[in-house]
Formats: sequence, structure tokens, C-alpha cells
Amino acid sequence: MRTSALRRRHLWLTGVVTAGLLATANATPAVASTAASSAAAGAPERVILNPTADPSTSQTVTWRSVGVASDLPASVELRHPDGRVETVRAAVTKEMSVPAGQAVTFAAELTGLTPATTYAYRAVSGDAADEWNSFTTAKDGDQPFTFTWYADGQNDLTEKWTPIVDLTSRAFPNSELTLQSGDLIDLSVENEWEEWFTITDGERQTENWLPAIGNHEYSRDAAADFWDAGFTVPDNGPRVPAGASATERPYLEIITEHLRNQVYFTDYQGVRFIQLNSHTVSQNAIQNEQGVTLPALSTADWRKLFYGVQAQWLDQVLAEETGNWTVVTFHHPAFSVSSGRNNREVRENWVPVITKHDVDLVLAGHDHTYGRGFLNEDRTDEQGVTDGPVFVVSNSGPKYYNLAPVNDNVWTNNGATQLVRHAFTSMTSGIRVTPDSISYEALVVQKGNNPTTGLELGETIDSFTISRGEDGSKRVTEGIERRVATGLGESAADPVEGDIVVEAVVPERDIEPGALTLTIGGEGEVVSLGEADNGGDRWSFGASLPTLSVTDTRYEAAGWSVTGGAGDLTGTGGVLTSGYLGWSPLVLGGATAESGPAVSGLLNGGTGLAGSHRLAAADDHSRFGTTELSADLKLDVPAATAQGSYRGAVHVSLFPVD
Repeated sequence: MRTSALRRRHLWLTGVVTAGLLATANATPAVASTAASSAAAGAPERVILNPTADPSTSQTVTWRSVGVASDLPASVELRHPDGRVETVRAAVTKEMSVPAGQAVTFAAELTGLTPATTYAYRAVSGDAADEWNSFTTAKDGDQPFTFTWYADGQNDLTEKWTPIVDLTSRAFPNSELTLQSGDLIDLSVENEWEEWFTITDGERQTENWLPAIGNHEYSRDAAADFWDAGFTVPDNGPRVPAGASATERPYLEIITEHLRNQVYFTDYQGVRFIQLNSHTVSQNAIQNEQGVTLPALSTADWRKLFYGVQAQWLDQVLAEETGNWTVVTFHHPAFSVSSGRNNREVRENWVPVITKHDVDLVLAGHDHTYGRGFLNEDRTDEQGVTDGPVFVVSNSGPKYYNLAPVNDNVWTNNGATQLVRHAFTSMTSGIRVTPDSISYEALVVQKGNNPTTGLELGETIDSFTISRGEDGSKRVTEGIERRVATGLGESAADPVEGDIVVEAVVPERDIEPGALTLTIGGEGEVVSLGEADNGGDRWSFGASLPTLSVTDTRYEAAGWSVTGGAGDLTGTGGVLTSGYLGWSPLVLGGATAESGPAVSGLLNGGTGLAGSHRLAAADDHSRFGTTELSADLKLDVPAATAQGSYRGAVHVSLFPVD
């Protein structure tokens, strides 16, 4: 008679096999959770990693769910390397209406992490869970790494930006971070952001994305709501300066509030990355966003505050003792490359701070052209060598503008020199960082009509090296010692050619005909099917067959097949039909044989191991040598089965295939 208490029962399977359990390495384990279904309504989507201020010990995960209420419980399940699963509650960071319904953005900050460690995670919204992904925390201190930089993608994302991202991913397979300097989209609307998140799928969930906001993030979206719904960056941007006047303070309060989640810095393995907002948002737009009304300022006075408060903050964060290098990113370039462009406020407010602190790399977009250069004051006596900030303007999308005249442009008119300039060509860049150098490589990734280069896709269009001596001195030189684009050869289209001499010696054929044998590990021992698990309507048992070794040394044979079946299990409580027993065959190693299909027991909708079933088979190409086989056994018997010990046998047979 069945009782409510769980009874521990042992069933024994006699035969010519020994006990032994198998473990599968490097598999993501199933994790029990109250959330379970990624197919449920409101499932997490647009999952993205953005850095915290210290990515070596913490990580931010952001996602949204559509068609849900803001009070929906949300969390990140974080799996530690020891298998422990931690649940981290998420906060609501944005609510907005989209065509499919109410969209709620959640973000969770994972803290207390160990540097240089890989963690598995998934986002959970109510009863819906995203798939498992993984990330690796930054190493502690100044350590080498590579990051990728995109400028504007903006237009025709699915058709034109997709191949750019694909080529960039192949070119820089070791990239640990991705920067994008604004204009990720053209119009800040639902369908264009859906394109961007679709194209970046697979990368944004596994490495940190460091975006800088551009002017097109405000197109049809005056408050940049989609930006806030998509990203969660460190909250360490500008605050109202302590010395602000009483007149300026209310304006600075609304400006700095708007710049939250836009202007920030993060420190990664010896590099301080700083992102600024170079797009002047109007006073009316910010007041409407925050429901505030203040006396109107002149455009000049408003811009002075908007750029000035960022300049003060930039001065502060650059003055702090950090790592070896600084990289500053914003959308509108200080030194424009295209005809008719001139961002005076950016240049007048930020370049003095950049030069004061000798920033290493300044990255911008917006112009839909490419240019690189330096301030004339940083030219050294050594030919071709400078020692100050490097200013780069790039274009990573299919939209192209004309270059400004070579001898009359923003660079020449403001004490700067352009070394490289291109138009009607799209580029992405990979940057390798070590404690004593930065190696920069820009690739051709797409070309328009009349491009200024004849290079093929994947070829290097610009490269330079920033080196730091033991005395702290800096040198910027042309070229790099080795490609940052380690995933490519000389180009993306053509393989690297070379000749490798190969030789093969066919041995004299052995006159012995060879043999086909089967060896069963621990022959004569008994396999325990383990302790019973109470499934309510059944008792469940499981174990694995020991290793079966098939050795084939025959010449000119067609192959072999191993089959098996089970007899009934008998014991003090009666007879258990072999129909209750099922298996999942396994090929453990050796020759490339093919495992047989899984067989389910009667309680799981199958016929069980009565009769003969294929464990594995090999054809004439995969048979030779030794192949190791096994199978996971599963026994499910009705809950009303009489208590007792039961034994039976699994019979295995090896047959040559003619």
C-alpha cells in the first residue's frame, strides 16, 4: 500500500555492465526557477549589457517587456561559476507606449562580481524568461584588450548596416567592448530601434555597449525616450557645480537632469572611456520633458551652460588618477571633415580641456566622411611624429557627404592638421590597448559611388600607434606593427595565399585480416539504478550504462551496428515489464559513429526496451579504430508497484554490416 512518505527503493539491473555516471562538460545547466517560459507574453526583449563605472566587479543588464504593467516582478538570474544561482531584482527605468502596447524597461545592476570571471545570466519578467547568455567581467588593473568603434549607422540599417556589423564582427573576434558615437538610427521611432536591436543581437548580450547620443536620437523624440528605454549607463555624469550662481542653478538643474543616462564614464583595464552629449537640446524641449518653466535664455547663453557644465565635469573626471589611457567620444566633431560643417561650441568648450589633460583618443561621427589629424601645437621635431590627442571622425553607415576643401576647412582654420581624409566610404575601427600602446586600425566596410579609395572591403584604410615611454612621454606614429583585425587576412574578400608542402606515406598492408570486437567495462558487475524519486504517479530511477568499446581493425569492411534490449525485471514484489525501461544512447568518443534514437518507456509514451533497439552504428568511413559507447537509462514504474528489489538484464549485441 502506498503511503504519503517517500520510500527509498533500490532496483538492480543485472548483466554484464558496471555502474558509472557520465557528466557532460561545458553545458549550460538547467536552473529551477519560478519563471520558466520564454514564449510567455511580456517576454524579455532587447536585452543589452551596458557598463557600470567598474566593469571588473559589476554589470548592468537592461531589457524591456511589452504588454505588461510596471509592477510586474522582474529580475536577473545570475549563475556563478560554482553553479550557485542568485536572483537580482530589477528596477523599472522607463515606461512608454509603443504600437504593440505598454513597454516597460527594466534594469538590474549585478554587484560583488569577481574580475576576469565568466557568468551566465538571463532576464526574467514575471513568468517569462529570456535565454541564457554570458558575460565576462573586466580584468583588474591595466591589462591588454581590444574594442570596436562604430560611428553613424543611421540609415537603411537592415539592408546596409547589417553587412557592416557582420564584417566588423569577423574582423575583430576578440573585441571586449563596442563604442558607437551617435546616430544609431535615423528616426527615433519603434521600427528603427527594432532594426538596431535585431542587427546587434548576439553581441549586445555578451559584451558591453558604450553608446554616445547623437542628434538623430532626438528625431521625432524630443526627450530621447527611446534612448532611455534602451540603455542604462553609469549615473556618474555632470551635477550642478557647487559654485554655480543662483541665477544659473535652476537652468543647470534641468540640464544635468536631462544629461543623466547620456553623459558618463567607465574604467576598463587601464582606459577611462568618457561619453559626452554634443547635441544642443533646446531649453523648451528640456522644460517640456521635465514640466518646468523658466525665463527664456538667449540661444548663446543656453548653449554656454549646456556645453560648459559638461566641460567642467570633463575636467574633473580627467583630473582623477585613473589608468594609462583616456578615450573621449561624442557625436559632433570638434574638427569637422565635411563641407559646411562647423561645431564651434564643441571646439571652444571641450578642446581646451582635452588638450589640458592630453587625452589620447577623441572619437566622433556626424559628418558622414572620414578624417584624422592633430593640433599643430602637438607636432614634434621628429618627422611624422606628434605627441598630443588624436582626433578621428568616422562614418559607419551608407550616408555620404562631400569633403570640405583640402586647404580651407575647419582644421586648417583652427590650428589643426588633417593627415587622412576620405569620402563615400564607410569604416569601422578596431583598437588594441596594452599598458604601453594603443594600436588603431580602420577598415573599409562599405563603399558608395565615387569612393576616395580603391581598397577592397576588409582592407586597412587608416592606422596609427600611440606609444607611451617609461618616462610617461607619448609618441603618435603612423602604422601599426600587426593587424588589430585578427579575423581577416589581407582583405575580407580574398584569402591569404601560400604553399604548404604535405607528404603522406602509405604503410605496407598487414596481412592479418583484422577483427571486430566488443568490450564491456566491468563485465559481470551490477548497475544500480539509484534511489527512487517520487513523481506522484510514479517512481523514477536513472543511471548510465558503463563504457562499451567497439574496436574495428578490419580491412575493407562496410561497418558495424550495436543493438540492445532488456528483459523483464523480477524481484520479491513480482515482475516489472521491460517496457518501463528506456534509454538515450551516447557516442562518447573515438570513431565518428552515430548514436541510435532515444527510446521512451511505457509511462512516457514509448514502448520501452522490449525487443531490439539500435545503440549505435558506423559506416565504412567511421567504423575503424575504437569507439566508446554508453546510454543513459531511465526507469519509470507506477506508484502502486509493490515494494521490493528487482533485477533484470540489458543485452547488447555487435553485428558486422556487409
